Amino acid sequence: MKRLGWFVLVVVVVCQYMAPRQAMAQDKEHPSVTVNPQNLLEQFAPFARIRTVRDDVNLNDVQIHDLDQIDQEAKKTFEQLREQLPVFRTAEQGKALWDWYESTRMGLRLQADAILKPEQLARFKQLASQHITRDPKRSFGLLARDMREKLALSDEQVQDLRDKSRVLDERLKRREAELKLELEQTRVQLRKELIESLKPEQRAALQEVWGELVPIPQ
Repeated sequence: MKRLGWFVLVVVVVCQYMAPRQAMAQDKEHPSVTVNPQNLLEQFAPFARIRTVRDDVNLNDVQIHDLDQIDQEAKKTFEQLREQLPVFRTAEQGKALWDWYESTRMGLRLQADAILKPEQLARFKQLASQHITRDPKRSFGLLARDMREKLALSDEQVQDLRDKSRVLDERLKRREAELKLELEQTRVQLRKELIESLKPEQRAALQEVWGELVPIPQ
């Protein structure tokens, strides 16, 4: 119960401390879909390793390795934060802990940015913004506060985008279901081709195990 109490305390302290900072940290500091969106990625290296991203940004093996090292340091920092949660007992200690964590995390983000050349970082930010706004249900990020301001969207446009987003979300869900079914149908066909290479008595024995093969989408 004591550990739970301390955990609740740090959550409260963090929320109380971060609220005014977030209110003050407008577009210039707080990462968003238009400003430093790469900082909204859970990790840098896995995204950078995606073949499309790596080729588009023209990242080399050394840069990928260095980004991975940054990610490992970020994980260690978070683990250290977790280990310290049951230790402090006062709001001041909680604030100091959060200050340390935020300072270290921001330092690592700056190190990650520095690994890329200026033109690489500019393109990486664009791809990161595309990636974190992939959900049509959320209007592909067009209705994010900073995006709405950047595009100067009217109230009528906002409502229109919301309505269209709901339709597009349904279209995407239907297409995803179709693709899953097509994939499973292909899987069944490939399985049948492999079974055909067996002897007749083996195929008969297998029939008892599996019966008729049907596509089962995951």
